Amino acid sequence: MLTKKGKYGLKALVHLARLPVGQLAFVGDIATGNNIPKKFLDAILVELRNAGFVQS
Repeated sequence: MLTKKGKYGLKALVHLARLPVGQLAFVGDIATGNNIPKKFLDAILVELRNAGFVQS
């Protein structure tokens, strides 16, 4: 079983993977499109950035 943090992180990564190469995404758009609280997603994306999974 995944935690909410893990599930939201995966949803965000899938959202980003579906974008055309080089296209930028806004946190608000990712949050809205995946029904994720924006503040929580902000923190998750910081961790994903620090781990090298996303760039900002």
